[in-house]
Amino acid sequence: MKKVFTIILCLFPILFSSCRMIPSGLPAGAVQMAEGKTLLVYVAANGHAVWSMRKADHQCRCLLDSAACDWIPVEGVYLLKEDPLFLLLEGKPDLRNVYSRIWKEDADSLIMLPTNAGLIGISEEEELLIMQSYDYYRIGGRYNRIDAYDMNGRLLGTMSPKLTPEWDMDID
Repeated sequence: MKKVFTIILCLFPILFSSCRMIPSGLPAGAVQMAEGKTLLVYVAANGHAVWSMRKADHQCRCLLDSAACDWIPVEGVYLLKEDPLFLLLEGKPDLRNVYSRIWKEDADSLIMLPTNAGLIGISEEEELLIMQSYDYYRIGGRYNRIDAYDMNGRLLGTMSPKLTPEWDMDID
């Protein structure tokens, strides 16, 4: 019995070394999704709440609850700015299309972006969101579209390698 107890004590740290400690104030099962200089962003295990935690004092607060993100569970979070806090939230309700929303702390609102394939990147100087979408030709097949949005969700430009074959053109 003593040997079994010793083995368990030796294996205990190894078995549980990969478990993450959830700070107090966060829901059980919350997953860290983004990290900034001064704060961490967590998402509840079911994707229906977004929390922030300040690194300095470990103070937690709920940014979005189930009423705001119930219809599309949050699966990805990008921390765009820390002061004021800007987040890009992404979710896939149908396991194919990626729905993207901007959340701004000062406005406490969600802005839905009309894209369906998610974030590609953020331009370094202008801080534009470069998003990918796809669209369909009228008689079948699909093509990609790249859109640039500002932090307020306003579409600034679109680039598309759409081909215009004869069979897809309007013929009088």
